[in-house]
Amino acid sequence: MASSRSRSRSRSPSKGTDFPLMLLIPQVYASYFSKQENMQRLRSTCTADRLLISRSLNENIPELILSIEAEHEKKIQALKSVLNEFLIQEEYDFKRNGLTILIPSHIVSVLIGKGGTQIRRFQNESHTEISVIDKIEGMQDRQVRIHGKPKDIEIAVENIHRLIRDRVINPEPIKSNWDGSSKNKTFLKFIVPQSSVGILIGKGGYFAKTIKKDYNVEIKLLKNEKCTSREYENIAVTTGTREGLLESLPKIIDKICDIQSARDESIRLLISANCFKNLRYSLDDISYQTSCKIKALSEFDEHIITIDGLLKVKKEAVLMIFRNLKEGESVKRKSSDSPRRDNITTVDVTVPDRMVARLIGKKGEHVKNMIDKSGCSITFHKLFEGYLTPEGDNARLCTLKGNTSAISIAVRIILEQVSKLEDD
Repeated sequence: MASSRSRSRSRSPSKGTDFPLMLLIPQVYASYFSKQENMQRLRSTCTADRLLISRSLNENIPELILSIEAEHEKKIQALKSVLNEFLIQEEYDFKRNGLTILIPSHIVSVLIGKGGTQIRRFQNESHTEISVIDKIEGMQDRQVRIHGKPKDIEIAVENIHRLIRDRVINPEPIKSNWDGSSKNKTFLKFIVPQSSVGILIGKGGYFAKTIKKDYNVEIKLLKNEKCTSREYENIAVTTGTREGLLESLPKIIDKICDIQSARDESIRLLISANCFKNLRYSLDDISYQTSCKIKALSEFDEHIITIDGLLKVKKEAVLMIFRNLKEGESVKRKSSDSPRRDNITTVDVTVPDRMVARLIGKKGEHVKNMIDKSGCSITFHKLFEGYLTPEGDNARLCTLKGNTSAISIAVRIILEQVSKLEDD
């Protein structure tokens, strides 16, 4: 699961504020950084606007996460203070152990660059070794490990965060307005990897031709020639009537998720500032109703809308955003029998330990199928110390997170699967 830490990314870019610098604190320093008095002293001596220490909710990340929020230059100065603290408290071998930071998943391809050219350039400039760690299931951000001397690591981190600032805060401006007439054509823009050209259009243009034939919707890809920080990404423009787009968007989103290689990665829309004025008042409610995490990043006349969640609810969120933009539909929370509007809750159930591997399936295929069918998050954990179960110690904890309807569906599916496995 992703950490619940707060990220402030929508401040004015003119002030240089961008994605927070997030460090994984080596375990040897966990006790020191867990003490409030030490954090207070560090906050008083560094230049950061905010300095937060938290623990990831993802069980695969045992380290504490230190988040530094500030303008770019102050953020790097705060990093120096933290690294000095490492050296003061205990001798730490930066060359051997390295320093790990977290970056947005969609930045990875930009950081690596075509044929690895970008990451090699950063390594040569900073005299460090930089590697991107394999994606951890359930975590939106990616780990980047940097080996080298402390001063060289600072240079590498500064280069990486300058790239993130240019990429996240300064998207390429594309001036656009929505057509006010429902009878005429309108459009919606997605940000996709440049490597997606062949997949999104399809072999011989098959997918694009099928969408055009079935829904009268065109798919075109625009290059980012003016914005070098996004030279490895495209803008996918889907154009058609309102009805055609509403019908075709689920299939187009499926294809975009296939391109991203992981169906839990973010969907990103590009919206003009003029249209965002009305949309912004509805985003919280769209997020609430669909159980998605929705963030808006601004720059002058454009906004990037980032949507995170399960594939099913991401589709719902995109369609709701599209309807809002096209018709100005207001989305308000109302009392309703609709299960989607239930409050999000968490339920723990236990399952026999011997069945967990088969419930998860090879490469997680079974649990992913259960997640898609139920619409809620499903994770397995070891039992907490002192946790009593009917199975005794031979059990695992299964955590379900979602609305009540989704959780009830997930429980039914799990019980059915456990029953089948017991009969085998």
